[in-house]
Amino acid sequence: MTLIDHAGVDAFTGATRRGFNASGKVMLPVRKNFVETGVDLMYNRQTFTYNDAANGFVGERRLRVTQFMVPLTYSLVLFKDHYPEGLFQIKLGYVAQFNLFSITEGSGYLPEYSTRAFSNGASLGFSTTPFRLKHGAKLGFFVDLYRGTRAYEDFYNRTEFEIPGTSFIKYGIIYQY
Repeated sequence: MTLIDHAGVDAFTGATRRGFNASGKVMLPVRKNFVETGVDLMYNRQTFTYNDAANGFVGERRLRVTQFMVPLTYSLVLFKDHYPEGLFQIKLGYVAQFNLFSITEGSGYLPEYSTRAFSNGASLGFSTTPFRLKHGAKLGFFVDLYRGTRAYEDFYNRTEFEIPGTSFIKYGIIYQY
């Protein structure tokens, strides 16, 4: 809040609730590693609370964000001796996002805002499929981190500020057949 004139410490807060993600991906072999791509669908809800009498903004804005994403990552495969596709994969790459917003405003006076339909950024991930099932499928888990360009802008999330961009940490179960 030090970048906003006269804003108190609690002038603006934003909370993201847990969301969900579903994806379908394909791994294409490139020498001993993989290129991975596919389609992801992510949904989450956020609440922005404004309590800034000095700048005249008081109230609450609720966002529901649906994102369609296309990742393109390069996976370094580790421990290939016992597992043909490796036991662990470390992924580094790019994610393009198409953002759909549903915004509800509560009572009060809120700042103007704008949204962007497209955002993109860098992705880093880890995955493993250590469990082999009887019919040849594999079971495991993943963790992906992402940091990208901004998709929402208002008085507290301005273009000239370094911080406000899209980001997520997602984790889940992999079922690979």
